Amino acid sequence: MQPDTLLEQINQLAEAYAKAQTCRALAHAAHLEVAHLDVAREHLRARAAYWDAHVAAQRAALTAALRSALPPTIYAAPDPLVCVRRPNNREVEVRGSLARSGRGVAIRFTGLQAVAVGAAMIACAAVGTDHAGGGLAEILPPIPPVRPVPPA
Repeated sequence: MQPDTLLEQINQLAEAYAKAQTCRALAHAAHLEVAHLDVAREHLRARAAYWDAHVAAQRAALTAALRSALPPTIYAAPDPLVCVRRPNNREVEVRGSLARSGRGVAIRFTGLQAVAVGAAMIACAAVGTDHAGGGLAEILPPIPPVRPVPPA
């Protein structure tokens, strides 16, 4: 599917949603202002229902179009220079690029999420290494020696 076609479907969905909300707001305003506008109010409610049905149909069509246009899973390779960085004092960012296009991707985690993801990755690597006949010590970097602190 061409990007222009997809954008047009998104635009049509947004327009139908806006029309439904406008009709609903006008029906509510007519209810608040004048009590004898029952016919106009019901007409606006019917129009809102009509546009709601269009929104539902267009959303279903857009969902199907997106699912067919986009791959179910996007695979990225780690950034060879800076695959993990701290963009600020609160988050950890994992960076990479899409395999086909080379487009950059980033996933940001809170500190707690980063620790959980890191632990899960180590566990998966350990299990995978063990099944392949290796050991976890073979894939982990050595622990740097502690240099003694000279007395003051």
